[in-house]
Amino acid sequence: MTASSQLFGGTLYIKAIGYKPLGGTVLFAKETIDPQLVSPGPVGFFATILVAGLTLLLLLDMVRRMRKVNMRADIQAKLDAEEAAEGSTSEK
Repeated sequence: MTASSQLFGGTLYIKAIGYKPLGGTVLFAKETIDPQLVSPGPVGFFATILVAGLTLLLLLDMVRRMRKVNMRADIQAKLDAEEAAEGSTSEK
């Protein structure tokens, strides 16, 4: 339980939104916080764009590295198959 909620007779009474379990008429409390003070503003917007851009670059780099690893594994498998084929023909 947080400080803003209490349990009354099995019903959760939330003070933050003004919900009254006994059929009160107030559904939401009046806004007391200035939205300008809690807004992330342009700094938050640019920080979010920066994180999204860096994540995209990281994903692209990961895909590039995975392709390189898969290509090397395919080449190694082909070389191993050729060596096995040469080894079996030279034994005969």
